[in-house]
Amino acid sequence: MRGRVIDWNYAREFMLRFLADGKDHDWYETYYLDLAWMRGEKEFAQNYRRPTNDEVAQLTAGMTDEQRKKVYDLYAEEYERADYGRMIGDVYDSLLADPEKTLELLDSALYDSMYYKTANALGEEWPDFVMPHFIIKNADELFVHISDLSLEKHKDRLVQVRGWIRYISDTPMEEVTSHIFKCLSCEATFDLPVIDASVIRQCPECKKKGPFIEVRKPQMKKFQEAIITENYEDVGSTPISLRVIFSNATLNKFAVGDRAIVTGILRQKQVERKDKSVYVTHVLEAVSGEKENVEDVSITEEDVKRIEAVAKSASPLDYLASQYAPEIVGLDTVKKAIVLQAVGGVEHRESMTKIR
Repeated sequence: MRGRVIDWNYAREFMLRFLADGKDHDWYETYYLDLAWMRGEKEFAQNYRRPTNDEVAQLTAGMTDEQRKKVYDLYAEEYERADYGRMIGDVYDSLLADPEKTLELLDSALYDSMYYKTANALGEEWPDFVMPHFIIKNADELFVHISDLSLEKHKDRLVQVRGWIRYISDTPMEEVTSHIFKCLSCEATFDLPVIDASVIRQCPECKKKGPFIEVRKPQMKKFQEAIITENYEDVGSTPISLRVIFSNATLNKFAVGDRAIVTGILRQKQVERKDKSVYVTHVLEAVSGEKENVEDVSITEEDVKRIEAVAKSASPLDYLASQYAPEIVGLDTVKKAIVLQAVGGVEHRESMTKIR
């Protein structure tokens, strides 16, 4: 474990400050954990040094009361930011150490803050309440080429991959989620694949024997299976593919051909072949994802020289065809046809009619 993992009480305390902060809220459905912002706040807290009384007195000497008050307010804001930053840093480290447990705790604390207490206070239930989730953004620091993924190094860790969607299931599939229970001793919420609260032996947080109440019945969770393939220009060799599972906020977000940036938790999965033999492969459970803006792709002077060299070569079409789907051996004529279809032809006009 690379860092300390937060517990339920810490997740709930963080949630109260996070909601009060009002940062990146999409009420009731999606909440964002901005890793770049979290890392910045952590570094601020680490480098913060509270000024001494003598330093403050020396700085404010000769100031008016109004000027002095502004200085005091600034110091108070910095102290509050550093205090909150230490908490943000702990959650940041916990995400890197155990993303699954940390996200479960944060989602549970969010659910508890938004639904359970409010519903009880109002004396009513929300049957159409949408379970909120945290998703991660600005996670470029977690980027790993798919070809460099390793179960030994990245299993159960947060990673970011980039590529194009080669396959995605059209109709989302469904699976049954677990029940969510609440421990009345410590108010922690947790999910278990059991039907009756009487079956639970102890709370996973406070280790007490309850009592427990059911706060959410099992639901049908929708998900999509997809295959993402590395962008050739990113690796310069045969692109590698990775199976991805989309759910929650990433559901129905992508189509075949989309260039995507996906952040998720890398899992190990055993797959059975037709001959009943079993092999181990990588699966990425997506936490967040976004389409890559192809307009942001810049062409360097080196790229221009390579393009001109290909254009002046003896057979540019043969070269382009060899770069298309290089993992597929043969079928050169088919590849050439696909390249020509993608490129199109030269525009001509005859008698005011546009032809190619």
